[in-house]
Formats: sequence, structure tokens, C-alpha cells
Amino acid sequence: MKWIGLTGCMGCGKSTVAEVLRKDHGLPVVSADEVAMSILKQDHDLHKFISLNMGLSPMTSSESSEVTDEALNKYRTEIAAKVFADAKLLKKYEDYFHPKIKEKVQTIKEDLKKISDLAFYDVPLLFEKKMLTDFDAIVGVFADADIQHTRLQERNGWNSEQIKNRIKYHIPNAVKIKQCDFLIMNNLDLNDLKIQVSQLVAKLIVH
Repeated sequence: MKWIGLTGCMGCGKSTVAEVLRKDHGLPVVSADEVAMSILKQDHDLHKFISLNMGLSPMTSSESSEVTDEALNKYRTEIAAKVFADAKLLKKYEDYFHPKIKEKVQTIKEDLKKISDLAFYDVPLLFEKKMLTDFDAIVGVFADADIQHTRLQERNGWNSEQIKNRIKYHIPNAVKIKQCDFLIMNNLDLNDLKIQVSQLVAKLIVH
């Protein structure tokens, strides 16, 4: 099975590309974000780590013992506010959390080998976490900086300072682009993006 890394900075359209791959082409896409959310929801050792290092209480739901999406998103937002304001805390958190994600993704990957010849791993921090050698090829989804910022403001309601605080921990797009095997530039509309994804899939199947 070809294991393809799918990456790109926030606001560039990586998640949209993943959705097109799934829905239009029937290809499996493993989302690092979704894996992380499932672990964050269920891993009590992680909850203890967060409580000890960030002073945050575990997720609660007033209506049910089941953790709601609202409670999970609130918890994640509180964690982000802590770690993106403290570089040392961010590193400590990632050093603890990311091996858990890697272990679960490896299990998913082994299962996919039984049913597919081509699969993607949607991982935002591919370059930051030095994962280049984990893949048969790397696809990067990018957009011009002004378009990226506008999308983040509209989608997340972030101001310029919040965007800056998030992006400063990422390797610049210009550096990432040089290390990608395939590029998708998402500066136009969804139709253009779908055309680029179709061309990408055709190339990956041939290669």
C-alpha cells in the first residue's frame, strides 16, 4: 500500500482536500486531528497529565456521563490557550501526546493495508515532527498568505494576533513547498481544487 502524507498549514484547505479524496475518489484518509480527538476524549492518563501540568479539570457534561462534542471542543480550546502561550509547555504536551497518536495511527495503517492500495494520512505537523521518511510521497496543500489569513478569520473568528501565535510554531510554507513531492495550490474555488485532486490521484496511481 502506498502511504501518502497529506499536509499544509491551517487555512490552506487540507481538510477540504481530504474530504474530496474520501467522497469523490473513495480513498481512505486518516486524520491526525480526528485520532487526537478520540484519544483526548478517552485517555484518562492524558487527562491526568493535562490536569497536573495545566491545571485544567477533565471534561464534564451536565446532562450525561457521556462526554459531549461541546465539552470536548471546550476542553481542547482551553488546552490550546495554555500551550500556545507557552512554548515549553507546548513541547512537553506534544512529547507526551504525539507518541499516543503515532501508536494508534500505526494500528489503523496496518488495517488499511488489507483493503486498499492507496491511503492518506492527513497530518498538519508532518514537517515540524520530522515525519518525511514515514511516507511513500508527500502532498502539500497551500494558499497565498493573505487568502490563508482571511480564511482563518472567517472560519475560526481569530484575530491577527491569534493567527500569528498559531503560525509562528510552524515551518514557513515556502520551506515546506520545496520538500513536497506533489503540490496543490488552493487559491481559487472548490471546482479548481477538485480538478487538482483528480490530477493528483491519477499521478499517484500511475506512480
